[in-house]
Amino acid sequence: QANDPAELRATLSARGLAFGSADDHTFWVRATLAQAFSLAQHPAAARLELAPRLHPLLDQSAKDIGVDLVHAGTGVRAARTGKGVIIGVLDTGIDLHHPAFPGADGQSRVIATWDQDAPGKGPSGYGYGHECTRSDITSGTCTMSDEEGHGTHVAGILAGAMAPHIGMAPEAELVVVKSSDFTDVAGAVEWMFHVADKEGKPIVVNLS
Repeated sequence: QANDPAELRATLSARGLAFGSADDHTFWVRATLAQAFSLAQHPAAARLELAPRLHPLLDQSAKDIGVDLVHAGTGVRAARTGKGVIIGVLDTGIDLHHPAFPGADGQSRVIATWDQDAPGKGPSGYGYGHECTRSDITSGTCTMSDEEGHGTHVAGILAGAMAPHIGMAPEAELVVVKSSDFTDVAGAVEWMFHVADKEGKPIVVNLS
């Protein structure tokens, strides 16, 4: 936290440190321990807190809630892995090259995307943003990205298939809408259902 936000911002820039701000007085900074301790001595810094080391634990959380048993068909009428189901994700985008999302055939399980903020050709009936079809994604010409990473993280929990970190529905397909301000949630959901209708499959939508 900063005593003098302007001075702290100038200091971080001068030291070549990557940083951002959550509000006017709270900053995150990527720094070594030595850089962090040096920064803590600066008069513009009021308080410094080191972030804890975090590790992916989806392999544990899935077991904690019994999803591994559902995948195996233990205690249920039949195994359920999301096969034949589409999951819609409205978030910050998705990393199409992430190893959590190919299917057994090696092709992406992301079958359509719509970046509501990007220039290009939007979905039929909407007239804005940029839509990628299955063929765009398969050919590698889709420009969908996820600079923030949150959408990719959420999609991984929902449908990731990168052992040992297996998502809730690792054989489900994905349709993804990217937005920076989420001003057309209704349009995003409507488009997802249109895609699912064309595929002839049920869809579950996540708005996190």
